[in-house]
Amino acid sequence: MRKILPVLSILTITACAPASDGNSQSMAMPDEATIVAALDTAVELFLTSWNAGDADALSTRYTEDAVSFLESRPEPIYGQNAIRTHFEAILGPDGSDYQTTQTAVRLGHEMLGPDLVAAYGTWETVYPDGVMTQNGFWSTVERITDGVAQIVLHTAGAYGEMN
Repeated sequence: MRKILPVLSILTITACAPASDGNSQSMAMPDEATIVAALDTAVELFLTSWNAGDADALSTRYTEDAVSFLESRPEPIYGQNAIRTHFEAILGPDGSDYQTTQTAVRLGHEMLGPDLVAAYGTWETVYPDGVMTQNGFWSTVERITDGVAQIVLHTAGAYGEMN
């Protein structure tokens, strides 16, 4: 799975690139401060929503046609509604991540186009008793519109076996 993620990411990036209407004004990139603020706010929203077990709020981080590739799943998850259902399952009372908390660090980002940015970082999930369940890496392709970042493509994997 790890070898296919870079290829899938490149294909998705190409597919997600906006078409130009020939107006150079419409292709203006956000400035660095806007990008950083949008990404930092997005990570905070993800963590706050995860830690509250709020699948609805988590799913708002994703575009309606987003795709999520998770190492723990045999198939990609297509679309905001399916992603919401995934979060409901894992964060609900019978889910593997019920009442866990998550931390994440954004390590960097790169602009891919006028409104697309690739971001990447690390994450850690902890049980209520403070024992770490897992840690790993994440990457996203996000569309920034009016200072708000939404995930178009999401990949995540763990560094080791779950505790």
